Amino acid sequence: MSFPFSLSEIILITLVMFMGSALQGSVGYGSALVATPLLVLIDYRLVPVPFSIASLSLVILMMWRERQAIDFRGLGWSVFGRVFGSALGAFILAQFTSSSFVLIFAIMVLLAVLISISGVRFMPTKGSLLGAGFFSGLMGTVAAIGGPPMALVYQEAQGKRIRSTLAAYFILSILISSLAWASIGMYHGEILILGLFLLPGTIMGFLISTRIVHWIDGKYIRPVVLSVAAISGIYVLVQHFINQF
Repeated sequence: MSFPFSLSEIILITLVMFMGSALQGSVGYGSALVATPLLVLIDYRLVPVPFSIASLSLVILMMWRERQAIDFRGLGWSVFGRVFGSALGAFILAQFTSSSFVLIFAIMVLLAVLISISGVRFMPTKGSLLGAGFFSGLMGTVAAIGGPPMALVYQEAQGKRIRSTLAAYFILSILISSLAWASIGMYHGEILILGLFLLPGTIMGFLISTRIVHWIDGKYIRPVVLSVAAISGIYVLVQHFINQF
């Protein structure tokens, strides 16, 4: 295998992963929203497996940093819901076009953000966690954006609880997806090497996030969580309409 990237591409990859990892390390999610569209433009092979390798290292670091704050009860219910949501998402992809479903999900995310802004609060109850896990699995499988439903449920929690619980949730999610990818031969030497090029920016982004979290926590965490969710929904809508032309 020849050297896969030029120096300029390596710099771009590092910068993209730095920005995405700094966001997720500070807020709890959002790396895929920032990084994957740009990585595909650099080299389509960087998504999904190499990006997931780098993301796994990021969420492990995040979980370990704030491990005392993990909501294990909520984690269990949300992962249980995700299993069923992912199964339905896989069925949808196998039977139908995902375009209309992606549009519906984007509108649902934006509606949830508007409801939150209006004063309604989403709390991490058993039912809401099951629902959030279900829709996260469904959206993650069909639209590759599964963070917003979980983040909206935890929007009233402390920043460290949001970050640590979502990190643990994403670890399990990535491992589940990795088993699926491995079963169809998507893990091989070349892909693993490509993943290594994403690690420097990921680690640097995580390190800078440790300086940012203290500023974001408190009165800023909820607005930032809602803002990233809204941007996620808008991004999916834009992608949907672009793909129509």
